[in-house]
Amino acid sequence: EAFNWNYDESFFLPDDVKDYMARIIDKREIERFLWEEMLEDYLRENQELGEKLKRWMDFGAVEILNKDYEIKFGIPKSEATRSISGKIMNMISEKIPNMMGGSADLNSSTKTYLENGNGYFQFDNQNGSNIAFGIREHGMGAVINGMALHGGIRPFGSTFLIFSDYMKPAIRLSALMELPVIYIFTHDSIGVGEDGPTHQPVEQLMMLRSIPNINVYRPADYRELTLSWTDAINRFEGPSALILSRQKLPTLEGSNNEDLNKGAYIVSKEINIHLDAVIIATGSEVSLAVDSKKILEEEGYSIRVISMLCWEKYDKTSNEYKDKLIPPEIKNIISIEAGISMGWERYIGREGLPISVDKFGRSGSGDEIMTYYGFEKTKVADKIKDYLKQ
Repeated sequence: EAFNWNYDESFFLPDDVKDYMARIIDKREIERFLWEEMLEDYLRENQELGEKLKRWMDFGAVEILNKDYEIKFGIPKSEATRSISGKIMNMISEKIPNMMGGSADLNSSTKTYLENGNGYFQFDNQNGSNIAFGIREHGMGAVINGMALHGGIRPFGSTFLIFSDYMKPAIRLSALMELPVIYIFTHDSIGVGEDGPTHQPVEQLMMLRSIPNINVYRPADYRELTLSWTDAINRFEGPSALILSRQKLPTLEGSNNEDLNKGAYIVSKEINIHLDAVIIATGSEVSLAVDSKKILEEEGYSIRVISMLCWEKYDKTSNEYKDKLIPPEIKNIISIEAGISMGWERYIGREGLPISVDKFGRSGSGDEIMTYYGFEKTKVADKIKDYLKQ
């Protein structure tokens, strides 16, 4: 009534509206043509800067190898994946000067500050590669989506995994729009400890995995993390999420594996041809699975341990590889992950055993909470023994 809309059709576009929009399109096309002419003139007159601009706008392949990390930092005996990630990011930023981003007021915890990034981006320092987003996770997600849409920048944002809830709409949109955004989520489980159940993520990891077109990586050591970062920085058809630990994790002997890039691989082989069970674990629980396996082997069990770094990559592998990893005849399959069990049934089946956290956390140190919920090698081994005896 306010607009005097007197048309009977349920959906109708008046001619004067179409004419108005056509004039806008014509004007924009002329502006675009003039801009492209100006760009061509600039590239002709400033060849060196023009080449630099092309490199910024057209992303080339970047690879961070295990040996690159080892040469610079050595092989870590035990280190939190959030700390390792900070070092890898700075290695990448030396190769990709247009890497840019920051954290929701948590740089000291997420380890995402770029040392060679010319400080913070501000009004009086527009060369800075670091952004102080402040405590506004959803705003951060929206900003890095906009940066990706603009082009010429490889944007990232970081916060604790628990706060991914605040930025879910922005994460979903980056996946929907196929934007090459990188999300870095640290403090990835009840191992966070003293901050208590409000800050201990139990369902957020599965929430991220439930979003179509996002690759979610939960690395167990520096080898898995270098691959995760290489994948993320070279993925242009959608976002990637790196799920990192606060607590220190050991370097796994079995992660030096040619199948590492398949999303899941055998990190510890069975002791004989007969296979009693397969354990699938991620992140900080992979070393726990390997330690529990050793206890079970002392009692004569033959156990295989699989590290499942990225569900999405593993799901795209061939059935032949999947059967090689988890033989179809094996029904005794155990998952170990310090989060909810929902979703693991797709890999362990109805007869499998999920060792998980299907309730909120508690207050206490990280080690105390992990032990309380049964994430300790003797408790895990006992639970698996009981399961195999059924």
